[in-house]
Amino acid sequence: MLGYEPSEYIGRSVADFHVDEDVIASVMQRLTQGEPIQDQRARLRARDGSIRHVLIRSTPLIENGTFKHTRCFTLDVTARVAAEAELRESEERFRTLADNISILAWTADRTGAVRWYNKRWLEYTGTSLEDMKAWGMDGFLHPEHRERVLTTLS
Repeated sequence: MLGYEPSEYIGRSVADFHVDEDVIASVMQRLTQGEPIQDQRARLRARDGSIRHVLIRSTPLIENGTFKHTRCFTLDVTARVAAEAELRESEERFRTLADNISILAWTADRTGAVRWYNKRWLEYTGTSLEDMKAWGMDGFLHPEHRERVLTTLS
C-alpha cells in the first residue's frame, strides 16, 4: 500500500511512516494501556512521498501487564476521503448558488418532508430552518396543492 520494500519497513517504528505525530502518539499510548483501536483515521507517508489516508484497527497483546506487540489492520481509504472532499465542495458550490438566486427554492423527500430551504426562502418568510422543518410542507403548501405536489415528488 505504501510502496516500501519489506527491508525498508520491518524493524522500524510505525511512527516513522505517520504524517501526524499526535495521532500515532495517541494510538501507541492507547495500545500500551491495552485499549484496542477501531477505525482510527490516520495519514501515512508512502515511499513516493504521497500521503495515504487510512483507517487503523489494532489489538494489543498485553502479558503480565506489559505491552508486547499489536496486530494491526490498515485499510486505505484515500479514494473515499478524496470523494468526500469533492462532495463537500460540490455541496458548498450548490449552497452558494442556491442561496444567491432571486427565487425561492427548497427540496423535499418522497414523503414531503422538506430537507432544505434556500436563504432567500427563509428571508422572505421570516422563518428559520428549524421552524420550517417542524412545520413541514403543511407550513407553506395550500391544502388544494398538497396531493399534487406529493404525487410529483414520488
